[in-house]
Amino acid sequence: MFPKKCLLLIILIYQFKIISAQSIGNNLILDHLKTATHPNTCNSYYVCNIPNDSIWVNFNPNEKIQGFFYQQWIDKSGKELVIETGFNRSNYDVRLIKSNFQYSEHHFVTENDWVQLPNVTWNYLFSINCFNNKLNSERYMVPLDFEKDFKLNNLDTIIGIEITFLINNDGSKNADLAGVYIIEPINCTPLNIGNDTSICIGDSIILKSNINYFNIIWQDTIVANNYIVNKNETVVVKTENQCGVQTDTINITSIDCCELFIPNIFSPNNDGINDTFLPTINCAYSDFKISIYNRWGQQIFKSNNINQAWNGKSNNQNLPPDTYFYSIQLKNNNGQQILKFGDVLLIN
Repeated sequence: MFPKKCLLLIILIYQFKIISAQSIGNNLILDHLKTATHPNTCNSYYVCNIPNDSIWVNFNPNEKIQGFFYQQWIDKSGKELVIETGFNRSNYDVRLIKSNFQYSEHHFVTENDWVQLPNVTWNYLFSINCFNNKLNSERYMVPLDFEKDFKLNNLDTIIGIEITFLINNDGSKNADLAGVYIIEPINCTPLNIGNDTSICIGDSIILKSNINYFNIIWQDTIVANNYIVNKNETVVVKTENQCGVQTDTINITSIDCCELFIPNIFSPNNDGINDTFLPTINCAYSDFKISIYNRWGQQIFKSNNINQAWNGKSNNQNLPPDTYFYSIQLKNNNGQQILKFGDVLLIN
C-alpha cells in the first residue's frame, strides 16, 4: 500500500493530465466530482465536470446531494476545496465523506461566504422536473479548508462530499449547485519587467518578465519570453493566466553616453610613459578631426585619424615644453557633432 504522501503525488500527476490545468478563481483544479446523486435523479453531468456553464437549480430546503471524487485526498497547506454555484448566494450544510465512509464535522456555508466571479450564461437544470433552460446570471464560489473548516487531520482521507441545502436569509428556497472541486491555490506573483531605465544610443536592452508564462505579449502583438529595445520606447507587457489579466509598463530612454577622453599633459621623452598625446572615445564615431596649435596660433599638427597620436613634434622637430592648444571635432553614433577645445601641457 502506498504511503499517503506518495499517493497524493501520484494523484496530482494523474489529475493534472485529466483536468488540463483548469482553474477557478485563483485556484488550480486537481479533481472534480465523478458521480453525484440528485434527489430527483436529474442528470449528474451538470455538476460532475470541470467549471463550465452547467448547474442544478432550485433545491428545496433540507434536500441533499452526495458526490464522490475521482481520487482520494488528504489535508495539505492552504485551501483544498471549492464549491461553485450560480444565481443565488445560498446557505449550505456541508460534510466531507472519508474513505471509511464516516463523515467529517459539519461546516455551514452562509450567504456572506461566497465570492463572486464573472457572470455565466448558465445551462441550468430545474431540481423539480429536471427541465433545462439557459439564462445569464451571477456565478459564485466558496473556498474551504479541510483542517480549519471540517476539523480533519492528515490521517483523514477524503473521497466525497455531502451538501444539505438550507433556507436562505430572506426566506427564499432557491439553492443551486454548479460543481465541487479539489483545488490548489495559485501563487499569483505580480507581473514585473523592471523599473524605468536608460540605455546608451546604439546599445540595446533585453526585457524579461519575472514570471514564466507561455503567453507573455509585448506591445499587444509579440508573443515571446523577452523583448529587445534599442531606442526610446514605452513598452507594455501583458499576460493572461489563472491569476487573470496582468499588465506592466516600462519606459526606456536612449541617451548620449559618448565620451571623449583627452589627456591634459604628456612627456615625449621616450620613457614609455605618456610619450604621446592621444584622445580616446568610448563609442562609435565618424568625421574625426584634430588640430594642435602653439601659443601664437600656428597649426603644428593635424589628423583625421583618432588613432594617430601627436608625438610632440612639428616638421619632425621636437617642440619645447609649453602649453599647446587643440580643437577636436567628430560626430557620435547619433549623428550629433561634438566640438572640444582645450590645452595640453608638454613636458620633458
